[in-house]
Amino acid sequence: AGDPRFQGRRQIMQSNETSQLHREKEALAAALGAKSSELDNVKLGYLAAVEKREQRLQQLVQEAVSHNSELEKEYDKLNAHAKQLTATVQKVVEERKALEVQLAQREKAAMAASGTARDSSR
Repeated sequence: AGDPRFQGRRQIMQSNETSQLHREKEALAAALGAKSSELDNVKLGYLAAVEKREQRLQQLVQEAVSHNSELEKEYDKLNAHAKQLTATVQKVVEERKALEVQLAQREKAAMAASGTARDSSR
């Protein structure tokens, strides 16, 4: 097997190497835990930002829907008013035409009457 003096030294060296590997393993595990924790914090921060943006977008959508509803109501009011105005204009145009017809008839009657008066004065 070999010189017993070297065998004891070899065991001590292997034990030291094992201890060193164990310490390195613990250091790596601690570093991994710290990085995992840091990553979790970044994820939580990002998630919070995404949720905040989502809430803001939902608020904007709700405001847009509400504003759209108000615009639709206002449009309906304006449309009804426009129909009333159109009906009023049509009525005024019809009344004007009727008055023009009456005026033409009266002018015709007046001319006829004045022509008859001239004829009877001769």
